[in-house]
Amino acid sequence: KIVHDLEDEMVALRLTWHQGRHSAYSTTDLPLHEVPKLDCFLRRHLRRHLLDRVAPSFGFSSGDDLYFKDLFFVKYEAAPGCQNSLQLHRDGSVISFNILLNALTDFKGGGTYFDHCRKVFPIEQGDCISHSGYALHAGNAITQGKRLLLVGFVESSPSRLPWYVRNMLAAPWIEWAELEAKALQERMENNRDGSREGGAQ
Repeated sequence: KIVHDLEDEMVALRLTWHQGRHSAYSTTDLPLHEVPKLDCFLRRHLRRHLLDRVAPSFGFSSGDDLYFKDLFFVKYEAAPGCQNSLQLHRDGSVISFNILLNALTDFKGGGTYFDHCRKVFPIEQGDCISHSGYALHAGNAITQGKRLLLVGFVESSPSRLPWYVRNMLAAPWIEWAELEAKALQERMENNRDGSREGGAQ
């Protein structure tokens, strides 16, 4: 259903797939925020059902410690002029995940290759594979058909800060609260490192 909804919304909004959106190791992709109807559903669903499950595996107490840095659809296609794989790379994230959106019968090949174990991990439609963004990995080539994924880059959230900073983010849609919390976090880190900024002391 997600694939059909994505195709319908792309047609309705006259959207096309991006190429070169990332500065390195680009994919043929579409940011989730460009399709608002799907964004509204998927972002809430992923936060509720995915982040709490993966958080403990990466040393976080709950999904409240995490936020989505980037969510985007990726398309691999075994056709001339199309991207059918992605070379070895590391992601700019603490945690990465991908969810297979279409059926295994739609393509041949694929899966995520991890260099440290020299193994390809295929997944079924609707399944998710998560890993450290620092792990060296690749998108294994497909040799036939089309493979569609939802990919997420996840970062640590300001909720890991002291309670009085977390309270500033009680309404996360208030931009100034996020900016102030970020500035305070940077100041606390600088003080821990022994460095001090100029200004009133």
